Amino acid sequence: MRKGHECELMVMGGSPSFPCRTGNTSFYLSPGTIFIGDWGYYSSLPDMAFTPGAAIFSRVISHQSGNTFTLDLGCKGIATDSIGDRGVIAGLLDAKPVYQSEEHWVFFLPEIMKRPPIGSECYVIPTHICPTTALYKEIMVAEHGDITECWQVNARNRRINF
Repeated sequence: MRKGHECELMVMGGSPSFPCRTGNTSFYLSPGTIFIGDWGYYSSLPDMAFTPGAAIFSRVISHQSGNTFTLDLGCKGIATDSIGDRGVIAGLLDAKPVYQSEEHWVFFLPEIMKRPPIGSECYVIPTHICPTTALYKEIMVAEHGDITECWQVNARNRRINF
């Protein structure tokens, strides 16, 4: 290889291109979002049958005027790199984001819908799971309503060495 570096393993083929590369054994495939799906792939690639596999636990902390409500989930808790919605509230897909600060996220619901009561538990499905996971030290894995594992997030503690 160039400059004396060997390349024994080529890694390629993220989630969107994974189906095109299956069966090719000359390199290592790296489809991260296939395993922990997010709202972005679920909503934009319906032919690939992605199922959202991650949600961020949040609570309704206040009601404002009109039909708005606030969650205790700000930009410190969900990736902000997505264009458009950063996530959707499971079961409240009609809730539209109004404003997000570091610690809070205000949503609006159409007047015909009732706001969730203060203290209600909400699960927000991130639009982009990859940078969202790096915001947390660990991820709780749930199966059939029970916490079964806890995964450490090594990407959170990264540093550049040279």
